Amino acid sequence: LGSGLLVAGLGLAGRAFITLGANLSPLPEPKPGSVVIREGPYRLCRHPMYLAVLICAAGVMVIRLSGVHVLLLISLALTLRGKAKREEKALLARDPAYAELFQNSLAIAPWIPGLNWPLKHPNT
Repeated sequence: LGSGLLVAGLGLAGRAFITLGANLSPLPEPKPGSVVIREGPYRLCRHPMYLAVLICAAGVMVIRLSGVHVLLLISLALTLRGKAKREEKALLARDPAYAELFQNSLAIAPWIPGLNWPLKHPNT
């Protein structure tokens, strides 16, 4: 199970990486001139790269069967949630249409509490 999660996470990460192309950045602020992507894994959720990282980390946690890895996974999820919210704030400030485009899409993972939130239009 752990190895399967790890492979699935790596596959999702690879697809998200390729789909983002020149838009990819490790920083939470969008790159100048970047465009909003709505294809590939970005049809599934607003932050598939973060979902991929969490799936990989869950795979490692299952492989290691360690309480420490559970705590690390929770910490990673909280960190990625904060980074995703910061990214969305920057995207909304740059392009208010972002809220309309992704209004009904999942954030990261609907089945994990705190990892799915609605987009708020910048005027609300």
